[in-house]
Amino acid sequence: MRFVRVVLIASMYLCSANLHAQAARIHGKVLDSRTSEPIAKATVSIRDRKIETRTADNGEFELTDIEPGEIELYVTTVGYALLRKKIDVSPATPVEIEILLGPEVLKRTDEITVTEKPFVALEPASVSEHTLTQAEMRNLTSVLVDDALRSVQALPGVTTGDDFYAEFSSRGAGFRSIGYATDGILIFAPLHEVADINDGASLSMLNGDVIEAVTLFNGGFSSKYGDRTAGYLNIQTREGNRQRFTNTGTASASGVGWTSEGPIGKLRKASWLFSARKSYLDRLVNGLSSDPSSAFIFGFKDFFAKVSFEPTVRHQIRLSGNFGNSRADEHRKRSFGPNSFLFGDSQSDVGIADWLWIITNRFTLDSAVSYDRALLKNVNHNQALLFRATPRQFAFKQDAAYQFDSHNKLEAGYFARDLAREGERRRWQVSTQQFVTTDLFSASTWQPGAYVQHTITASNSRAAFTYGGRFDRLSLTGQNVLMPRASAAFSPFQKTKVTLAFGQYSQFPNFFQLFGEFANLNLKAERATHYTFQVEQLLNDKTRIRFEAYDREDRNGIYSADTEYRLVNGRPVGPVIGVNRARLENNLRGHARGVEVFVERRSVNKLSGWISYGYGVARYRDAATNMSFDGNYDQRHTANVYATYRLKPTLNLSAKFRYGSNFPIPGFLMMQSNRIVLSEQRNQLRVPAYSRLDIRANKAFNFDRWKLTLYGEVLNVLRRENIRYTSEMDTVNGTLSISRDSMFPLLPIAGIRVEF
Repeated sequence: MRFVRVVLIASMYLCSANLHAQAARIHGKVLDSRTSEPIAKATVSIRDRKIETRTADNGEFELTDIEPGEIELYVTTVGYALLRKKIDVSPATPVEIEILLGPEVLKRTDEITVTEKPFVALEPASVSEHTLTQAEMRNLTSVLVDDALRSVQALPGVTTGDDFYAEFSSRGAGFRSIGYATDGILIFAPLHEVADINDGASLSMLNGDVIEAVTLFNGGFSSKYGDRTAGYLNIQTREGNRQRFTNTGTASASGVGWTSEGPIGKLRKASWLFSARKSYLDRLVNGLSSDPSSAFIFGFKDFFAKVSFEPTVRHQIRLSGNFGNSRADEHRKRSFGPNSFLFGDSQSDVGIADWLWIITNRFTLDSAVSYDRALLKNVNHNQALLFRATPRQFAFKQDAAYQFDSHNKLEAGYFARDLAREGERRRWQVSTQQFVTTDLFSASTWQPGAYVQHTITASNSRAAFTYGGRFDRLSLTGQNVLMPRASAAFSPFQKTKVTLAFGQYSQFPNFFQLFGEFANLNLKAERATHYTFQVEQLLNDKTRIRFEAYDREDRNGIYSADTEYRLVNGRPVGPVIGVNRARLENNLRGHARGVEVFVERRSVNKLSGWISYGYGVARYRDAATNMSFDGNYDQRHTANVYATYRLKPTLNLSAKFRYGSNFPIPGFLMMQSNRIVLSEQRNQLRVPAYSRLDIRANKAFNFDRWKLTLYGEVLNVLRRENIRYTSEMDTVNGTLSISRDSMFPLLPIAGIRVEF
């Protein structure tokens, strides 16, 4: 019996020793997919075996005593997508891996991945460029509305004074002068909005789950971009997950959303991405208004789809569509005027097809075709039409790039746009008791453009020079515009970079300016010349400080004082309609000048964010009246602060603060005895200063096969009473009304996000 016991014990010991000898070890490192910076405090686990560890400060982790066979590795931390990957573990064989969090990519260490440094610009000699990553956008968009444009409002140099609008201004220029591009295509801004009113609201149709990055050029942008005088915003949409099928659901006080994605085919050369949103923001906005009787109900729904296909390593094909509609509803108002809208409908559709052909290792050709259209319509309480517009664009572009060697790159391309628009605006005339049509047109035109630019780098990339030019034409007016542009960057010291840029820019008049109430078919393109000086100092590889001075000289601005109500020699006058009607002219000339400084730390660990301050002056002169006045978007002082900190693998805190001395109330207005009255001078009256502090916490919960993240946010923590003034001009009845409305109060709000 003792012999049997000895044999059993010996057998168990030998079996245990054999299993231990066969046990495997997994060693690896978790990195940020964009910058390759090690991610600390990430959780790495094999959940079905109850094995878990956390990454060290250098991003490394180790899992030991792993039984051979197929395992499913889970990697997650707050602010990043949940990654799941199956791995075959061989007996007694160590596994070395690198895990890139972000777009959910896992690779063996013998592969090579090209990554970006935290502050690498898109172009060697670019200036005034700011890029938001997907993680930054999620913290900046707000739980209230998932809107990429609202994340841009916190960037250095960006100004806004209206909580309800997604649009923003920059360096004394409004959103109309800033290009809105999706995947490099300039399009009619895909917004949920109410047209032809100033006291409404808007938000972008693109939600953060489908966006890879957002890049804003505040000025001095390259020859690739045209038909805008002040800046350019490019939103790059991402591809679907090629590794596995995933789902993400979101819900907050303002709406719900769903995103699904996954690979196509066994070879995984293609992927798909689909995302949809539906809001009940209408209830929230209605409850926030200081005057419930005048609050409008605003709701929207949209969806985005994208298919990506790479049949070979030299061909990449992308097809995407973005569709949405919204409605503003004022049926709860106690009283209606015949010129007050009851329903304001907006519908937008955007489709883009892109083909990147890598002809050789030096030569690439990127071809894209796009179509976008919108339908904007307002009706009154009798369902009578007040406003209707149907902008449409069909566009085709090609960009070619040839890399002669590591120091010389030549780029050229063209962009042809077929533009069309129908427009109609009607107002009820009290004296005649009938509708009068102030705008009615249907027009179309071609707008071709082309560019070429050459970039030279030298001294181990410590010096770069880009020069080139752009040509644009508007067939409707027959105007051709040539615009030279150049920029140079050099590093006198290892961590110091100095950049100078010069460029000429133009923007053609739109259809309402050419054919609307104050139409003038002889209008020319608005022009601007940019001068920019920038000094950037790296304090370390994750922290920089930048100083920038800019001067934008504007000319041929489209404006006429005769289109506004004002005092002339003490007597009120207004726009003349009929035979001797007022006309828009290229009357404005002026400048926007200022300085900006910001300190930024960009890291996936510990503290990340920026502090920025800008001082600017936008001043213009009207050639017809010789009047000088501040621009509509003149804001002298601007401060934007953003900070985020990951305390634990499951907890992240962030805050953003925005301050602006605010804009003038556009028009010939002044305050007299606590009343707003007409004036002989323009833009004298200003909106009180705007400031808002928002704080946010993201808390993640990890389960066996899914991840739950709770978002808690408090808007306007300091209880600042921010207000806005809006004006409505009725030339049919000869009236001008000014409205005052309060914006977001102290507002706690929460949301959830589920990934599986």
